[in-house]
Amino acid sequence: MRYILPIALLMLFAGCASRNLTGGALVAKIHNNHIRWDGNYFGLQVTGISEAEEQVLRSGLACRPFLIAALADESRFVAAHVLLTKMQDGSSPVSAETWNHLTVKLDADGHVEIPTVQRAEIQRLWTRD
Repeated sequence: MRYILPIALLMLFAGCASRNLTGGALVAKIHNNHIRWDGNYFGLQVTGISEAEEQVLRSGLACRPFLIAALADESRFVAAHVLLTKMQDGSSPVSAETWNHLTVKLDADGHVEIPTVQRAEIQRLWTRD
């Protein structure tokens, strides 16, 4: 009987560790190009994400530390920012040019450009105390 609690705790911590490894592997698959953007009368909006991003959202807060780390990567910071925003509460301040502090240039032909010079500022939004 005295071994049940330590064994249960070990199983709990082992489960957390495996979820974290899975979370890291899931976040490694996200990419800025997987985020689909559109604009309307109310401003910019995310209209789609790929299966990799959907899996991260389904995994929930276990992926948050890996998403924070992904903000340092120019090829993943946009996807990480979008997912962190959606995990937080889903709402974000929008305008015709920004989505939750992220500047997005959306051309009439659907071409999207997101300047990478803003990566550090986006990273600070999520890491400040």
